[in-house]
Amino acid sequence: MSMGSPGDHPLTDLFHWGRRGFPDDIADMLLLLHELDPKVCDKFALEAWDWSNGRQLEAGRATLRAELQQQRSRMASLAERIDRFFGATAAQPAQSTSDWRFWRR
Repeated sequence: MSMGSPGDHPLTDLFHWGRRGFPDDIADMLLLLHELDPKVCDKFALEAWDWSNGRQLEAGRATLRAELQQQRSRMASLAERIDRFFGATAAQPAQSTSDWRFWRR
């Protein structure tokens, strides 16, 4: 989604200009989805007009919840693949580089 001027599109207003033209729960879900994958919100470009004008809100909430669930499943799958790749060390916290023992290796 290109970065336009304030008022050009409700998603641009939210993501780039910080204007919340949606109900808070919808804005929060959109911001979370945008943080996970900025491109995923492009598929809501048309519906965003309705949501910002108070129309189709329940359908919008259901759509966004379903997308969040998909993203959660995708992230869980990626985490499992990373754990398999690195083994048990991926689940352990990284050692601090300020610890002198780190530098003695």
